[in-house]
Amino acid sequence: MKTKKLISFLAGMLMSIVAYGQYVGMTFTANTVEGVEMTFSVTSTTDKTVQVGEGGYYSPAIDRSTTGSITIPATVSYGGVTYQVTSIGGSAFRGCSSLTSVGDLSSYTSIAYYAFEDCTSLTSVGDLSSCTSIGEQAFCGCTSLTSVGDLSSCTSIETNTFRGCSRLTTVGDLSSCTFIGTYAFLECFSLSSVGDISSCTSIGNSAFQDCYSLTSFTFPNSVTNIGNHAFDHCTGLTSITIPKSVTSIGEFAFFRCI
Repeated sequence: MKTKKLISFLAGMLMSIVAYGQYVGMTFTANTVEGVEMTFSVTSTTDKTVQVGEGGYYSPAIDRSTTGSITIPATVSYGGVTYQVTSIGGSAFRGCSSLTSVGDLSSYTSIAYYAFEDCTSLTSVGDLSSCTSIGEQAFCGCTSLTSVGDLSSCTSIETNTFRGCSRLTTVGDLSSCTFIGTYAFLECFSLSSVGDISSCTSIGNSAFQDCYSLTSFTFPNSVTNIGNHAFDHCTGLTSITIPKSVTSIGEFAFFRCI
C-alpha cells in the first residue's frame, strides 16, 4: 500500500514538473526566424496560447534597436509545451523605430494598446482579417505606414488607434466596426479612402480631423452620431452624404472644410 502511495506521489510530482511554467501570465523568450530574441506570455493554458510580449506599458517584446523586417513564429515551445501565438500584447513593438515589417498577421485575433506606437519605419500592415480587437494607440505615430489591409472582423477602432499616421492612404474593410473612436484617424493627412463601415453607429470626436486628402464621405444608414470636430479641417472634402439615421452632429463637426 505504501508503495502505491509513493508511486502516486511521484507521478504527481512528475506531472507538476512537466506542467512547470504553464500558468497564465508566465513569460519566456524564443527566437524569430531571423534569430531575434522575442518575449512571449501565456494567455491560456487550456488552449495553449501565447501573446507576443508581456503586455506591460514599458515592456516591448524585442530590443527597441532591432532593425528591418522580422517574422513572428506561428508556434513557440517552452518547458516541453508548444504554444500557438494568437495575439500581440500591449507595447509589444512600441518605440521600435527601425522596424519595417513583422510578417503575416492574418492569424492574430487581437492587437493590444500601444502595440506598434511610434514604429516610425513600419511601412505596411497586411491581412488582419482574423483580428477582432485593436487597442488604443496601437499604430499611433507610425509615420511611414501607408496602408492597412482587411479589418473585416474588427469591431471597433479605438481612441488614437491610427493618430498621426501621416502617410496612411487607405484603410480596408471595416464592415464589422460599430464605432470609430476619438482621434482615431487624427492627422492622417494622406488618408483618401476608408473601407466599408456599414455597421458603424458612431463617429467619435475629432475622428477624422486634419485628414486633408479625404474628398468625399458617405455615412451608412447605421450612423446616429457624428462627434465634435469629427471632420474639422478636412480641407479636401467636397461632398458628404448624411442619412436620416443621424440624430446628432457635434460642434465644429465640419469646421474649416473650405
